[in-house]
Parts: sequence; structure tokens; C-alpha cells
Amino acid sequence: MLISIELAIGELNLNSTLIEHEETEYTKQNNEDKKQRKALWAVLIINFAFFIIEMATGIVSKSMGLVADR
Repeated sequence: MLISIELAIGELNLNSTLIEHEETEYTKQNNEDKKQRKALWAVLIINFAFFIIEMATGIVSKSMGLVADR
């Protein structure tokens, strides 16, 4: 992987040099993914609810400004 990154950067001809190389270990945190997924769905549902409320209010009050805002 490192070699392909070095080659890709070298092809840019920007006089780049490798300063340091360090191996790391990647561990996926499933719990964090679930929390982020829940938060995203909560935000999407809240956004959709406000969309419906604003559209309904705009239509009932015959306000094109409220309808066009969305």
C-alpha cells in the first residue's frame, strides 16, 4: 500500500520526500457506526417533519413564501 502511495505522489513531480513511515493497526468500531447511523436517521426524520409542517402551514395559509422556502 505504501509503495502505491509513494508512486502516486512521485508522479505529481512536486519534489516530495518520505519523512517517516509507521505501521498502524486499524480496528473498526461497530458501536460508533451504530450511534452515527441512529443520529443520522434522527436528523433526517426531524428535517422531514419540519418540511411537512412548513409545507402544510404554507398551503393552509396560502403563503407562497413558506412553500417556496423549502
